[in-house]
Amino acid sequence: MAKNQNLHNEKQLEYYDSKGESYDQKRGLNRLAERKCNIIHSCLAESQPLNKILEIGCGSGLVTYYLIQKFSGEYVALDLSSEMIKIAQNRITANNINYIVGDATTSDFEEESFDAIIGVDVIHHLEDPVLAFKQWKKLVREGGKMVFLETNVYNPINIKNIGVEHEVRSFLNTDINLKKWSELAEWRSVSVTPAPAFTPSIHKAFHFIYDLIDKICVRIPLINKITALWLINNTK
Repeated sequence: MAKNQNLHNEKQLEYYDSKGESYDQKRGLNRLAERKCNIIHSCLAESQPLNKILEIGCGSGLVTYYLIQKFSGEYVALDLSSEMIKIAQNRITANNINYIVGDATTSDFEEESFDAIIGVDVIHHLEDPVLAFKQWKKLVREGGKMVFLETNVYNPINIKNIGVEHEVRSFLNTDINLKKWSELAEWRSVSVTPAPAFTPSIHKAFHFIYDLIDKICVRIPLINKITALWLINNTK
């Protein structure tokens, strides 16, 4: 691995190992985490079989908690931070989940051992996204999927994170760049679209209203450009 990748990872590891609990408490299980799960699941719903899935950057398991309920096959949850993994393990004790502490770009997994690779807000942490995309492509079977939700730099709320050290690469997260990185990694089918995620968490009684707002806004040109997340949906 390149030296600058090591340095980049060390900074992130220090941050998440030291602030894992506060990071988790600030977010917690909420509507947004469940919504992210539903978006990813909808992309995989028609993919068969789904016997083995790899989640990159599972963190404290906020999205994992909802995802694991939708899959009966083997689920591998990987994160760089052992402290974040510990929180995830306490949160989720499903029989079909396997936790691994490791680097997303230098794994020891066998080639073509997964039916899908998924992740949320991971790509902007990578020093070399193309290298990561190439590595992940090797890990999925022919016809397998890579589905990620990623911070959209055009969203006004996300702009505030650009100055945070471990979020510094967020400014590169344009739809053009995400698609280019996918194509350079030679994914066969590449799609980068606005995800239906505009609104924040709110009391459960009002979820249906916010869900409707999200679904409508993502269909409106220009407005959908400032969705909170990009949906990267690639096929090998």
